[in-house]
Amino acid sequence: MGQAEQRSVVEYPDIFGAIMSDDLEAVEAMLAADPQRATRHGGRSPILLAAYRHRRDALAALLRRNPPLDVFEAAATGATDTLRGHLVAQPEAAQAYSEDGLTALHLAAFFGHAEAARELIAHGAPPGALAHNDSEQTPLHLAVVGGHDEVVSVLLERGAPVDAQEQGGVAPLHTAARRGNVGLVQLLLMHGARLDLETDAGKTAADLAYEFEHDELAASLRRAKM
Repeated sequence: MGQAEQRSVVEYPDIFGAIMSDDLEAVEAMLAADPQRATRHGGRSPILLAAYRHRRDALAALLRRNPPLDVFEAAATGATDTLRGHLVAQPEAAQAYSEDGLTALHLAAFFGHAEAARELIAHGAPPGALAHNDSEQTPLHLAVVGGHDEVVSVLLERGAPVDAQEQGGVAPLHTAARRGNVGLVQLLLMHGARLDLETDAGKTAADLAYEFEHDELAASLRRAKM
């Protein structure tokens, strides 16, 4: 066992700790010693962890080992060919939920993979699927959070409910306005998003834009509401 591997084993009981700590050297050492560490084990996926934590270098290192990707990992990383293979072999995978309470379409939307989103919807993934967790988010909510214009367009064109409200009564337009994303605000309005829709706290999109100091957008939204 090399010195680098000794150090990583001592510091981290498994590769998940190295990913969480953003220790690329340890991740590389562990994978060099055993490429199988890139695969899902113990019910956990190092690939999804690296993706969620925005550990891009670690994710690249994991994917270089060409591990077998499940439907959720394929959606999250935009591996469309692998994703298609899963969906052809197991059509029910398009509507399956991960341990996190998300469908593969949620993951494709959050990470901005428009082609994967198209593939999933073509194989029966519901564009308006609710997360099976406390967030109650749809794929559209997550695409807006990620600022992924193309995925938002794909979802809206394929029937995603534009005014779906997640926990707290937050609709996609509220999130786009709060973040000051003018392009997404316009796109959502083009697809019929309601300007008068309020969160559970009684805030409209214009209120949130103003609260987060996007004054020009707030003024534009208020004018449009008149």
